[in-house]
Amino acid sequence: MTSLPWTPVKVAWISGVSDVGRHALSDRQRAFVDALPAPRRWKLHTNFPYAPGGSDTALFRARHLLWASTINAARFVAACQPLHRRARLDAWAELKASCDTLLLISLSCGSQIAWSMERCRPDGAEVSMLSLGPVDFGCGYIPRRVVVGAEDRVSPCPGRGDAIRLPGVGHLDYAASGLALDEASQWVEDQLERVQVAP
Repeated sequence: MTSLPWTPVKVAWISGVSDVGRHALSDRQRAFVDALPAPRRWKLHTNFPYAPGGSDTALFRARHLLWASTINAARFVAACQPLHRRARLDAWAELKASCDTLLLISLSCGSQIAWSMERCRPDGAEVSMLSLGPVDFGCGYIPRRVVVGAEDRVSPCPGRGDAIRLPGVGHLDYAASGLALDEASQWVEDQLERVQVAP
């Protein structure tokens, strides 16, 4: 993995898997990231561990829902295992060394992956997260805002009193949801104002 260029803020999407081997985001995921109110150079257009070149050259390969769900479940379990974490910690450390503030938009088990990395390597950039339909055991190490679709039957968070509810949004709908994008955009603006960094 080549070094990421330094910027004061990084905005990144993190989910279980988008496309194994390439870490490419789907068109909807990329459009979601592109629409966020931050300069393009601050945004990462691939999935963790943010393989180089993916922002402009890697094409997303759509997968059947059952295949994607199986891989995501495996990534969730792997994120809890020490050997898997060790294999990804260098990428996490490089990411955090490339900015002062890291803003993560997590989907599904992306929050578990981020938390498992951060609890092992908390040094470097300050991390905040917007969790869309999170599937995790809790993210006590990372300040976050939780957003859950009213039709999301996968995320275990519907009982959270502090979660923002999105009507008509299911677990597979976040990247295409204008409501989710509105929440994410407001969250990014709030975070940039908090750290007093102008786009």
